[in-house]
Order: sequence, then C-alpha cells, then structure tokens
Amino acid sequence: MIKKCYKYFQFVIRIYNENLKLLTTIQSKLSKLGVNAYIHRFGKKDETRKYKGKILVYNNDYYALEISNRKSVGLVLKELSLKYATKVEKANQILSLLEEERARKLDSWRL
Repeated sequence: MIKKCYKYFQFVIRIYNENLKLLTTIQSKLSKLGVNAYIHRFGKKDETRKYKGKILVYNNDYYALEISNRKSVGLVLKELSLKYATKVEKANQILSLLEEERARKLDSWRL
C-alpha cells in the first residue's frame, strides 16, 4: 500500500489473519532477516465495520502484521514472488519510488 503523509509517501505491507501464532512466527522469521515488523489487533471479536458498502462482523479477533520501515518494505518486496497483476504492479511502483529516493539522496551527498 502507498499512503500519502503530508508531502511524503509511506509504503506499507500488511498481512491480515486471525491466527496470532502464525503472524508471530512470520514476525520472528522476518526479524532474523533484518525486517522490522509489528503486529496489532485490527478488529475485535463481534466488532462490526463497514467496508465498501457492506457490514463486516468479526467472528474472532483479527490481527495485522505490518511492515512500514522503508528499508524493510524494499527487502520484503524484492524477495516476494507475487502472482496477482495488481500486486506486482504496486510492488514495482514502490520499488521504483524507493530507488528514485535512494538516487536523490546519493546525488545530494555528492554535492
């Protein structure tokens, strides 16, 4: 996901699941690779939420593992083998923006 924060962009990868143990295992493995990820509860059991005109009711607590550190997002996107065209396109867009940002920083250091 690409979010606009004031004049900057924020890049976020989120993995949603009801299985907290699974997300904790993924977080641990990512940590060993140097990826910063954190888990938060996205929805409580029996909570309702509107999404695209529909009402959702959570049967269980619902969690999100989130990666928002720029370096970590880049590392993960380079390693994922995405299948869906929209996901591949978004990943390529984020990687391109990260590369442009890195190039600008290098150019400013050379001045």
